[in-house]
Amino acid sequence: MTALSALSALSLAAAIACVLALLLPLTAAAAATPELPIDLAPALFDVDRAWQGPDGESLPFTDPEQVERFLREAEVVSSKLLGKGSTGVRKVTLEATWPELGLIRAHAVFRSVDEVIGGRAYGTRPSPFAKRDSHLFEIAAYEVDRSLGLGRVPPTVRRKIGGRDGSLQLWIENAATGAELLEEGASVPVAYHQRQIMRVFDLLVGNWDRHLNNELFDSSGRLWFIDHTRSFLRSTRIDGVGGVHTIEATLYRRLVELDEGELENRVRPVLDKMESEALLARLEKLRQHFAGLIAERGEGHVLYDLEQIRLASDGRSASGIRIEWPDGETSIL
Repeated sequence: MTALSALSALSLAAAIACVLALLLPLTAAAAATPELPIDLAPALFDVDRAWQGPDGESLPFTDPEQVERFLREAEVVSSKLLGKGSTGVRKVTLEATWPELGLIRAHAVFRSVDEVIGGRAYGTRPSPFAKRDSHLFEIAAYEVDRSLGLGRVPPTVRRKIGGRDGSLQLWIENAATGAELLEEGASVPVAYHQRQIMRVFDLLVGNWDRHLNNELFDSSGRLWFIDHTRSFLRSTRIDGVGGVHTIEATLYRRLVELDEGELENRVRPVLDKMESEALLARLEKLRQHFAGLIAERGEGHVLYDLEQIRLASDGRSASGIRIEWPDGETSIL
């Protein structure tokens, strides 16, 4: 079954699960999230389904550090330009042989762009209009993701390839962009709730270029946040936060508990002082925004627990509903 057909299957499964859920009592937190997700609990590393090689088999890594080591050390055996121009995105094939894991082969994305947008000077004077398109922000976004324990930004490292400094990010196999899904008329279970997590993340990192082509759904329906070269504005504004009224409970807790010093240490190698300070200022504003909503409306109307809903959705696999697809595949819902 293709990634698109798999996502369509998940969509139907979610619809059936939602009907069944109407027969069950809902907690206040669950009631705020009527659809049932596949696997949306924030997790640092979902080794069972996250990383795959070109053959579709799971890569043998057991933690993010192993993936990062592979990205830094593996040999580049091929490279293909995906974008146009000298700063275009490249899809590379990596290979390495580790005594403990054997031959490992995987795809990755290399970006080397680093330029000012709109021709404005990017000096030392603060300006909310200063914008940069930089590969360094890909690394910074991954470090923020790791600090929050989201596991939504693929592992990314700093590396030089072909004489160019850039970022190297693990390729997510068997996936489709939001634009591709829209074109095919396919839908994803609880895409809205996953995008809510992404929206909060974008507000935090100052991403000003999110669109359907840089959100990626894998064959399990999990949303990955990709392409953050246009992020980390020097502005402390969080435009659009007024329209965000809910937040995943674990994400909120991690925002509140996030050690600012640790976060700053993680991003210091790739952000300048103003970009780092703006990141911390946006973090504080997000904390205040959601704390204010909770004080006004109560936790049950603001926070939703995706792990609780995920566990409730496990019953779908035992309902015994058999679906046969045109390509010959079958699913038990």
